[in-house]
Amino acid sequence: MKKIFVAGASGFTGREIAAHLAGHPEFSVVAGLHTTPLSEDLAKKVTTAPFNLQDASTLEAPLKGVDTVVFCAAGSRAVSVNGAQALLTAARNQGVRRFIYLGCTSYYGLTGGTVHEAAPPKHDDHTIEAREKAEVESLCRAAAGSSMSVVILRAAQVLSHGGISSWGKVLTQRLRARKWGRIGIAGEGTANILDIRDLAAAVEAAILRDEAAGKTYNVNGPEQITWNAFFDKYNQAMEFPYTRDMKMEMIGFRVLGAGPLKAVSDTIPLFRSKAREALLGAPSFYELDLYRLKAVYPTEAITRDLGWTPSVPLHKSIADAATWARNNKTAWMSL
Repeated sequence: MKKIFVAGASGFTGREIAAHLAGHPEFSVVAGLHTTPLSEDLAKKVTTAPFNLQDASTLEAPLKGVDTVVFCAAGSRAVSVNGAQALLTAARNQGVRRFIYLGCTSYYGLTGGTVHEAAPPKHDDHTIEAREKAEVESLCRAAAGSSMSVVILRAAQVLSHGGISSWGKVLTQRLRARKWGRIGIAGEGTANILDIRDLAAAVEAAILRDEAAGKTYNVNGPEQITWNAFFDKYNQAMEFPYTRDMKMEMIGFRVLGAGPLKAVSDTIPLFRSKAREALLGAPSFYELDLYRLKAVYPTEAITRDLGWTPSVPLHKSIADAATWARNNKTAWMSL
């Protein structure tokens, strides 16, 4: 029986990973929790351990007897970077065999084309979150040694049938408010969509297979389409009215007005609600770069080494994510 510690088990990704691993007959899953409790259903399948990534003194006790740590935590730099460093140190001190870090394909920045794992990061193109993930990858490699191997999984854009990410929440709000749709040439980039069930299966393979030690893998879905096509399919699955064709000049106007509008909303509470609604239609510059980026992240390496391949068809992933969103409107409707 392998004891698996999931750091960040109450978050969007962590809870699905923990639930999947808890179904394996050879795993005993420990959910590391700080403040957010687990759902009642998941709490029945795992044991829990209090810990705080911002307090190193709380980290070693939950790792006693642990075979593998899966790091899914996200948040401020104190959590995502400094917390990762502290947990890596605690894991080595407690004799953990393997440390699995869930990174993301934003590591590659705006590198286009077919992007393999050996491609370097492009920090000038990154959001703060992506830069921090690249930094944590470096910390992971530095912590690896003969006693503890590290595996890095760079995940594509994740869709879940049991929750909604901050990105998914904003997209759903935009489509419902009719402030988003097909965005012309700006949306003809490649949508690399990964179902959470496939990501969880990749984590399982990284735990079980010795070949994973010291490796970095892209983890992507079985099919890539344009972002325009994805917006259209998700809009249909949500059963919203027909997908709008957005005029680029209108999007540009919203982008230019986003800064002043946000400043007003921050300083005049009376306008905050209406400003947030208006800002829904104003994508960030990073989003615009992403939605026109033509890049694919192949998964030949993880298939060759670990025997993993994505198994959830894109249409099912979209349909299941939309079904959950329709049935849980309180999770995404509030601005």
